[in-house]
Amino acid sequence: MGTDAILLHGPSGAVLYAGPTLAPLLGMDDVTSVHNVLDVVHPDERRELKNAFTRGLIRGTAYGPARHRIHHRDIGWRDVDIVTLPVRNATGNVIELHTTMIDITERRQAQERTAVQEKLLRETNALAKVGGWQLDVDTGALYWSDEVRRIHDVTDDYVPTLDAAIAFFGAEARPVIGQAMEDAMTKGGNHDLELPVVTANGRNIWVRTLLKTEYGAGGRPKRLFGAYQDITERKEQERRLESAIDRLTKHNKQLEEFGEIMSHNLRAPVSNLVMLLHMLDQVRTELDRRELIANLSSSVDQLVQTLDDVTTAVRVRTGNAMPAEHVSVEAVLERITAELAQAINAKGAVLRYNLLACTHIDVSPVYLEHILFHLLQNALVYASPDRTPVIDIDTRLVQDHAVIRVTDNGLGIDLERYGDKLFRLRTTFHRHHQGRGAGLFLVKNIVESIGGTINVWSAVGNGSTFEVQLPVKGTHR
Repeated sequence: MGTDAILLHGPSGAVLYAGPTLAPLLGMDDVTSVHNVLDVVHPDERRELKNAFTRGLIRGTAYGPARHRIHHRDIGWRDVDIVTLPVRNATGNVIELHTTMIDITERRQAQERTAVQEKLLRETNALAKVGGWQLDVDTGALYWSDEVRRIHDVTDDYVPTLDAAIAFFGAEARPVIGQAMEDAMTKGGNHDLELPVVTANGRNIWVRTLLKTEYGAGGRPKRLFGAYQDITERKEQERRLESAIDRLTKHNKQLEEFGEIMSHNLRAPVSNLVMLLHMLDQVRTELDRRELIANLSSSVDQLVQTLDDVTTAVRVRTGNAMPAEHVSVEAVLERITAELAQAINAKGAVLRYNLLACTHIDVSPVYLEHILFHLLQNALVYASPDRTPVIDIDTRLVQDHAVIRVTDNGLGIDLERYGDKLFRLRTTFHRHHQGRGAGLFLVKNIVESIGGTINVWSAVGNGSTFEVQLPVKGTHR
């Protein structure tokens, strides 16, 4: 505890009376050796104090409280507050001075400790990006700590209001924070929210805010207060982690699909080869031998074609995406129709384009050629022999995707029967149409590798529509 010492003295500082608490203040056993107040005051401050004593005698003015240093026998100079008051007689004349020395050492040390703690708190809050806030429920006065101001990119003298504070939250978050504050005032309890905020500088950040209610008389809410933390870095780390998990999950799924593709599509040709090889050892005539060798050659060709198709699909799905370009759909179609000219002429097919709504697509030209080639080829392969084949190709933009539709009036597909096999290798949908069954398989793999989707609508005898949606900004994996 601090010590207050009382002295009575004249204007020169000569001691008339010293209270017993002066001794411990000066580190002495007694104060009989103290004859003048000024003797225990720091030399640099004696003139100021003597002048104050003189004014007190002549003018009757009080002095202090003023900070001075006095000498302690053991610890040296220590801080005190000095207050001097004039003492008057019955006629009102000043006859002596009454000085109180108030030991403020502990108070100063406490202030210094508090200052250190406050500095440490500010620095740790800045490192952790945590601030504090409080709202007076009755007056609506809102207080922000320095760190909360820093988080919002506002100046140190910024005075927040409740409406302005809520306006910093993203539009979708404002009802959430508003409801949380209402619940805190009406129902109490603690609330822990993570919400998006747009700062005064336009930065998009994430904050974590904690709300707690303090109640006053009668159980009425008196104050809302809590912590406020910038968690943008953590949110970004979570986003990157989720993205990494998604990529790993996707790659794992691709590996599983690759295994399924290899198992499903290689089993038949390999089994056929094994069977033919066994039969080759058992044939007796040269004619049978030549027939088996021809079958073996066909099976090997089939196996090589299957491996080529699977390799192409796997390369698309697991390799690096090819760079996107601003590709003209019409130019790609010109190249494809030239390549398919023989099949188009043989079928007498009519191709109709409607490309005005989306003339260009940001995609790899190789990918777009693969997609359109196989969709057109599929329409030609399954054209109806009962009518002139008509194939419509139209493009449009839907939000952030380019949409390509290829519609034909061909044989159509029984989706109930083939829906789950539609995009597998070596799948055909009608008798006497024995293609390799690779086109739709490759289209689906290419489309999905760049973040797109493919859908089909079809009815037997009424043709089919394939719709491909591709992201408009480059390729995405």
